[in-house]
Amino acid sequence: MDHPSGKLIPSQTDKDLTKKMKQVAKFIYITVIDFLIVSYIKKNYSFSDEGIL
Repeated sequence: MDHPSGKLIPSQTDKDLTKKMKQVAKFIYITVIDFLIVSYIKKNYSFSDEGIL
């Protein structure tokens, strides 16, 4: 996910989308190992590292 604001905190929309994408992936036998938020300040937020995924 791209956050042009530079903020690395996931919004509720980010969390909801991640949950839906994980459900769809499971349905077609794909294992999701992480979702990342990438910002222009060259840092990222890992849903897996933060225990959200």
